[in-house]
Amino acid sequence: MELREGMKVEVCSSEDGYGGAWFQGFILAVTKDGQRCKIQYDKFVTDDGKPLVEEEVPLQSHVRPIPPFRQLPHPCSVGDAVEAYDTDCWWRGVIIKLLSNSEDEVWVVYFPDSCTLKDYPRSDLRPAQEWIRRKWILTPQAKSPIIEQVIRSFARDYSEETPPMAQGEGDGKKRRRAVKSKATSHGGIASGKRQKLKIRKRVKITVDTVSLREAAQGNSKVQ
Repeated sequence: MELREGMKVEVCSSEDGYGGAWFQGFILAVTKDGQRCKIQYDKFVTDDGKPLVEEEVPLQSHVRPIPPFRQLPHPCSVGDAVEAYDTDCWWRGVIIKLLSNSEDEVWVVYFPDSCTLKDYPRSDLRPAQEWIRRKWILTPQAKSPIIEQVIRSFARDYSEETPPMAQGEGDGKKRRRAVKSKATSHGGIASGKRQKLKIRKRVKITVDTVSLREAAQGNSKVQ
């Protein structure tokens, strides 16, 4: 499948605060060399209410088709790579634990790009997929010292009977502010009219995020 003008797509950002997020939109135009494109976002509008348009988006590295629909496996497994729908976009993460004490099937997801945790119902999750050589491939289970440390820390601090606790500013608020900031940086505002956001509590976990970031930097140097 070739990315072309008029196609519905998802766009990622390399800006700080948006790591692992995919925003929906469609391609308005592609440069002659096929390297960049113009994107119109679905969930952002300008100050005068018009759809937000971003110029010069790298086509091959930042744009992909809409992933095909896939159900989460039954059952999910700790370490499964997923994407969570939050603040009008999809965020890449890893399943850490099933909250068995909740009424619905709720999974705790760890987001490596921001070193944060949050719980989501199954309906807000989808299997993570990668667009490689014009084909969709399911992202394999995440296995790294960082992920293993988070899993161990969560298992140590919270038993199945212990409910998650809220800590500090809600992660949803931070993401909503980040998304609004992204729209503002391109001369627009985030549209809150298309969907009412459901902000859930951030899960408290005693993990040394500084050591996690240092470990991540160490892994990147090794690679």
